[in-house]
Amino acid sequence: MELEIIDKNINDILDGRKNLPKFNQPEHAGVCSAGPLLIGALIVCDKARESISTSSDAPNGEAKTPSNWEIDESQEKWLTEWAKAKGVWIPEAEDWLTKNYGAKIAEGAEARVYAKTGDTHVVKLRTSIYATLEHWKPLRYTTIFSLKQ
Repeated sequence: MELEIIDKNINDILDGRKNLPKFNQPEHAGVCSAGPLLIGALIVCDKARESISTSSDAPNGEAKTPSNWEIDESQEKWLTEWAKAKGVWIPEAEDWLTKNYGAKIAEGAEARVYAKTGDTHVVKLRTSIYATLEHWKPLRYTTIFSLKQ
């Protein structure tokens, strides 16, 4: 994984020199407003999917479509490596959230929700943050990024 290439793509997208493929203008603007970490995560997940699709080519030259679990595992691995390299990985994210934002008050298929008693805000730990630019599908793993940059 070339961090410099990913960073260049992030900057090109944020500076308007490049667009996120398969996003319409309002979606593109929304992703860009979320900042470089989300853009980077999308790029990394897309690269992971491309890599596994390419590496699973059949010997006779016909591409084999990887299963969702293969894509999931590849994206988790690439995204974890990228987040650690960028210094935004939080090990033991659930413990960190409980310490900094309060107890878990709800859990569902898409998120775990934390809140401090008396606070009017909640924090969600998304359990479906992965996606590819081609196939916008949530995956089953739990990951969190720090908002520091």
